[in-house]
Amino acid sequence: MDKGSSRRFSFSIFEKKSKSPQNALLTPLPIAPEPQFGTSSSSSLSTVVAESEAGLSPSNSEYRPPSGVGFSQAKSILSVIASLGAGSISIPGLHVAGQIALEIVNIAETAKANKVNCKDIATQCFHLTSVVSIGARNLGAEADSLFVKNIQTFVRDLQEIHRIVGILAGRKQRGIYYHARDDAVHIERCREMLTRCTERLQVKLQLQEHSDLQQIKAVVEWLKANQPPVTRSLIPDKLEPSLPPHPPPAHFFGRGDILREAVKAILSEEGINISIFGPGGMGKTSLSLAILDNATVTERFNYNRFFVSCEAITNAISLVDEILRCMGYRKSVPNKDDDCMIPLYNCFGSRGPLILVLDNLETTWVASGKDHEVLKIIERITHSKAVTLIVTMRGNLFPDLAWYPLFSTDGLPSLNAESARQVYLAIAPVPDEQISLLDELLMELGYVPLAINLTAHVGCSQSPLVLLKRWKKEKTRFLQKDGGSDRLRSIDVSIEVSLKVFQIKDELLRFFAFLACLTDGVYDWENSLENMAPDFPNVYDFVQTLQSGSLIHIHDSGRLRILSPVRLYIKDHYGELCKQDMIKLEDYYLNSIKEATEDGIPEKAKFLIQDSKNIMEIFEGALQDHPSQSLVQMSYRYSKFLYSKYQYNVEFADEFVIACQRLKLGDLLPHVIVHAGDVHLKAYLYVKAIKLYNEAVSLFKAQSDEVNTAQCFGLLAFASQRMYHYLESTKFYKAAYEISAKLNDGCGMGQCLKGLGNVLEMTEDYAGALEKLEAAHQIFDKEQYDLGKVQCVQGLGEVYCKLRDYSASKEQLEAAYKFYVTLDDQLGMAQCLQNLGNVLSLMGDHAGAMEKLESAYQLLGAINEQLGQAKCLQTQGYVLRISGEYTASIEKLDAALKVFEKTGSCEGMAQCLENMGHMLRANGKYEDARKKTNEAYELYSGLGNKAGKAECLLNLAYVYMAMADLKTSAQLLTDGKELFKQLEDQQGTAKCIRSLGDVCTGQGEYHKAANYCEESFNTCEKLQYRLGMALALRSWGRALLELDQLTLAREKLERAYTEFNDLHDKLGMAHTNAHMAKVLLRQNRWKEAKERVDAAVVVYKSMSCEYGLRDCQILLAKLGRLHHCQLPCWLSPYMHDMPLSSILFYFYFLLVFTFVCSLLALYHYSVHGHMPHHM
Repeated sequence: MDKGSSRRFSFSIFEKKSKSPQNALLTPLPIAPEPQFGTSSSSSLSTVVAESEAGLSPSNSEYRPPSGVGFSQAKSILSVIASLGAGSISIPGLHVAGQIALEIVNIAETAKANKVNCKDIATQCFHLTSVVSIGARNLGAEADSLFVKNIQTFVRDLQEIHRIVGILAGRKQRGIYYHARDDAVHIERCREMLTRCTERLQVKLQLQEHSDLQQIKAVVEWLKANQPPVTRSLIPDKLEPSLPPHPPPAHFFGRGDILREAVKAILSEEGINISIFGPGGMGKTSLSLAILDNATVTERFNYNRFFVSCEAITNAISLVDEILRCMGYRKSVPNKDDDCMIPLYNCFGSRGPLILVLDNLETTWVASGKDHEVLKIIERITHSKAVTLIVTMRGNLFPDLAWYPLFSTDGLPSLNAESARQVYLAIAPVPDEQISLLDELLMELGYVPLAINLTAHVGCSQSPLVLLKRWKKEKTRFLQKDGGSDRLRSIDVSIEVSLKVFQIKDELLRFFAFLACLTDGVYDWENSLENMAPDFPNVYDFVQTLQSGSLIHIHDSGRLRILSPVRLYIKDHYGELCKQDMIKLEDYYLNSIKEATEDGIPEKAKFLIQDSKNIMEIFEGALQDHPSQSLVQMSYRYSKFLYSKYQYNVEFADEFVIACQRLKLGDLLPHVIVHAGDVHLKAYLYVKAIKLYNEAVSLFKAQSDEVNTAQCFGLLAFASQRMYHYLESTKFYKAAYEISAKLNDGCGMGQCLKGLGNVLEMTEDYAGALEKLEAAHQIFDKEQYDLGKVQCVQGLGEVYCKLRDYSASKEQLEAAYKFYVTLDDQLGMAQCLQNLGNVLSLMGDHAGAMEKLESAYQLLGAINEQLGQAKCLQTQGYVLRISGEYTASIEKLDAALKVFEKTGSCEGMAQCLENMGHMLRANGKYEDARKKTNEAYELYSGLGNKAGKAECLLNLAYVYMAMADLKTSAQLLTDGKELFKQLEDQQGTAKCIRSLGDVCTGQGEYHKAANYCEESFNTCEKLQYRLGMALALRSWGRALLELDQLTLAREKLERAYTEFNDLHDKLGMAHTNAHMAKVLLRQNRWKEAKERVDAAVVVYKSMSCEYGLRDCQILLAKLGRLHHCQLPCWLSPYMHDMPLSSILFYFYFLLVFTFVCSLLALYHYSVHGHMPHHM
């Protein structure tokens, strides 16, 4: 029987044929007035959809039961089949098929919606199950394995049909129209499954032998007679549609790798067991739901995907009952004396391969006291190859079975910063300018998914700034939504659930609160925790218990840590429990400071550095709560110790200053204030630092302490210099110098002179700067003060760089660097490397410059010198720009700009903006370039920096030149030239003159342009400014090209190309190649011109230089046109140096000459009758 006939047969056997007994399976029974159970003509798919779309439900239309077997008879027959044991018909699964078919009939009988379709499907299931039972009886023990396997497949299909019929019958009136198309698909799917079952079980052969209802009834009687006694049903006798799988998480980010690993494990091995564990709120439930919703998992398990929440389950019976309930079993599970696994096994067997999630199993496992019955149930489930089990648990106290490891022993980790931001933004969008605040907020939340989710819902109506303030004030209390009634809506509830489940109370809770007071965790906890918490005799047992509940974890740094939301909640709610323990911890820290600073114990010094965050926070609380002289002294000593290690904390410094003032410690107070000023200065808080230094000056003057007064004046001068208040800085340095001279303090005098030299350098008085620095160097040499000497050498190197004496600058800086190495001064070493990088870049050694700058950046990072790091980034951006790597350059400059903004360095911001303007112009973004350069110009104007203003005018002129506004460009260049002349900056003046030549070329004044370029080149050559020479030569060549002086133009451009090549300036080489191609075109050297253009295109593409590519496209198009009119090979060598216009004139002259000669020859022929003899 072919597939088509089988499909027709599978539907026709259930239709009542009027006069064909051999085709009739059912005949009317004289039973009335019960509604009868049979089939009418099945509604087609199109009919069902049409009726539904018209708003008509089958339940609303008139329904007349067809003739056939009544509901009672059908249920009686199926009940007998369902109650069969292994003794009557030894076909596994047949009795399960009868039970499921019976439930389908029950649903169809009581259906409130889709009555016609439900009863059609139920009728087909009844007939097919009955006929299959007849065939099974006939085959008996002779049934082959294929038949048995087909029966088991039939059972699984019936289970799926049972689920679908339950959904169809349970539709509400409004849902019938909405789900019409889906329901039509489901109905067609049921019929297709029944058709496949008919084909597999060869029902037609069975029907040919048993085509009368009486045969079925005879079989039923035989079954009843041969049925062994059954004490209780081994199958679920109240099987209803299983609950649909839970919806997947709405916002799922950052777990892609773990999800893929889980899916790969599930697909690679049948019956695998996966554990997902970790702290509360980490997203364990979301991960399990994402696994269930994965497309590959859905395709494999279809509707056999079940999610069981174990939150309210405390014993084994309830666990089995909940699993069966989710799978569609409604009858109560047998009590503990019975084997409650039997109905569970039967459900597993009837459904085939399935995937089961037991969510929050820790409630059942831990609350039951790790009950043996619970363990036995989980163990049996894990041993079933038909079940893929996923368990989620808080902590890591899951049953000791074979689990597939998805991650490390610490459990599911927090999200990374990018994924945390994605989760937040998916719920609450944030403007770009507030992203930095959002990142700070997410870091405060510890990147915990639940905390982020709850915060984002609050953030739908509040900005990240407000949320940050609320977090610092309210802690975890605002992290809730919809009233915060359960663990998924409140972080506080989630934490309390963990405390309750793992029984964290009494001494253990006090220890947990003690750990929560340590913001930065416990450094070297295995060695230090016993000393830090002496009143807890079982600290390691407590640690193990808290770890088992995932309430604490070992961080990658080796610290014992608590997640931020959990730590703050415990500290806020249970912090009072450990108040005495914290006082003892203070004593432990005070003794450690004494041992490190007085006794010089290196292990203690390392401990004080590593645990600085905890120590400062605890000392701050102590200074506020119970200040004392010894506590202030030790806090001051500890802050100075950290400052010497390039660590500092403004809040901590402010706190011990306030405590010192409260305690009226007069002798100590001015020294404490000076140190606090140093800390603020290091943190770039210059105004507050100046205020503190002035306060200290007043106190020292009152004590007649001139030495410290002079030092304070020096500090005031340095702070004023950082704020670009050069007049104030000079005044303070002179005041300090006078006091030092009066005291005959040579080192103090040298420091003042060195500071004055730095100020003069900043104000571009380089001659005066050299004089002061050399005088300071002599004094330091006399005083044998090595650090002062090397600082002067470094300052001289910086001044020589400003004077463009790069060789002398490099020599001085290298000498200073070697001296700093001997002194082990990391800051000095980093500053020298940074300046050397700048000098090397100006000398054209870009690779060497980048190497020095990277080394400097690493050193500055190690000592937390942010401003120095920003300057390194800025110089790296400049070097990358010169090298043509514009994307990388902009990234560096953008990073530097952010640091300069943070530190308040206006000069750094201006320099970054200026360089960014360069890059934007090179990329053809002229309007953006103009804006950035204007911003830089305004900042330079505010600082009174004439050199910066002049450079900005020059760059603005370039922008307007690119925008074809030559008049504005010429005016800006003229202004810039005058400003450079005032500064006696010959290099800047040469740049302006060369650019004026470019403007003249654009305006058609070629002779004037050539003169400007020649003047610029001569100046640059005199200054040995090679980049300026190359640029002037290129511009000069352009002007000569327009003057048709091709040989000379080519000579200038060739030399320019050589200079650019020596400087490794790829973009300069590309521009020169483009201009050289134009010269070669004029000389009719098309092949060479094409090579030059191609070389330029390669560079332009690598640098995304759009305007350069446009110019090359024009040249290539022109080359394409000229390719078809090349000169003959014998003529080309004679015309290489001729412009194209001359060549065209030459051919025109030849044509005219030939024409005139022809006319003369014709005239001669007409007069003399023959052609001239000479022709």
